[in-house]
Amino acid sequence: MKTWLRKLRGVASIGAIWGLACSVLGFAISAFVSMIWPEILPFTVVKYVVTVALWYGIGGFVLGSGFAGVLATMHGRKTFEELTRGRAALWGALTGVGVVTVTGLINLGLWLGRGFPLAELIPPFVPALVVMTCMFGAVTAGLGALTVSLARRGSAELEAGTVLHESKLLGDSSES
Repeated sequence: MKTWLRKLRGVASIGAIWGLACSVLGFAISAFVSMIWPEILPFTVVKYVVTVALWYGIGGFVLGSGFAGVLATMHGRKTFEELTRGRAALWGALTGVGVVTVTGLINLGLWLGRGFPLAELIPPFVPALVVMTCMFGAVTAGLGALTVSLARRGSAELEAGTVLHESKLLGDSSES
């Protein structure tokens, strides 16, 4: 398989895993909110839970794909054993900060395009952007370190399983 195709498959896979994890998180948060405060929901509970889980999943896919893209770009031929958890957390945090910053600037441009005055947008926009940037940076740093830790563990278990499987097969064939 071509190198760029393998990288694209890896980016999509990590994006899907992060999307699934974030979707489960969104489902849990929205289910909790709908049980505690059902009167504040804009529409039915089921629609609210599904909508929030879907949006969290899409956001997780974008963040995971961004993280995997950064890893593929910055650590081209290196293995997960050569990548430290701290470095993965750094790349994850930078991915989260980058995605939130780009999304925030796009939203600011859309609001300015609709005719909202900049003086009225800045006071609520800047603190919200800072909070979201810190929150997404921390979450994606943790997810990045967790992803690399699991990938390291998985590759070690696969290597150990392969060796055990091969020796078992060799032992079976030599007994015959």
